[in-house]
Amino acid sequence: MLLKEISTAIPAHFSPLSRVWIYAADRDLTAQESALAKDKMQAFVQSWTAHGVVVQGIGTVLFNRFLILSADETLTRVSGCSTDSSVHMMQDLQHELGIDLFNRTLLSFYQEGKISHFPLSLFSRAIQEGSVQPGTYFFDHTAGTKEAFENRWLLPVNESWLAKRFPELREEVS
Repeated sequence: MLLKEISTAIPAHFSPLSRVWIYAADRDLTAQESALAKDKMQAFVQSWTAHGVVVQGIGTVLFNRFLILSADETLTRVSGCSTDSSVHMMQDLQHELGIDLFNRTLLSFYQEGKISHFPLSLFSRAIQEGSVQPGTYFFDHTAGTKEAFENRWLLPVNESWLAKRFPELREEVS
């Protein structure tokens, strides 16, 4: 189910090099909040422009936790101003929903059919307690293209950038 939702989140006709921005909420959203967030993002992308030219974009919510914004730049490149406008929209949305979308130290994992979260500051303890192991699936929010999003957003933690920072995660998964 997870992989299907990830692979269909961005339309198939978007270029593999389409830009992707991933915002992780600091709590699960209710179904109503997810619908509101998706509606607001869709309204934004319908009027999204870069230097007066329409940006082909998509906004969606996955797993009631992740807000995904993507732009296919094959026709229109996203400029600094158009990126800023998307950030302002997300800031407005986080304020309206009472969530934090900009905490880049919040790490997200998929374990036993559930999504869990640890702040980076508590990550060493999560490893020591066994809550996170080398084969635990990690949502790598640094995936910045459609191709990376579909192929490397969800991967074993020992294949992620975290393994470089935490040597105990480098072991092979059996």
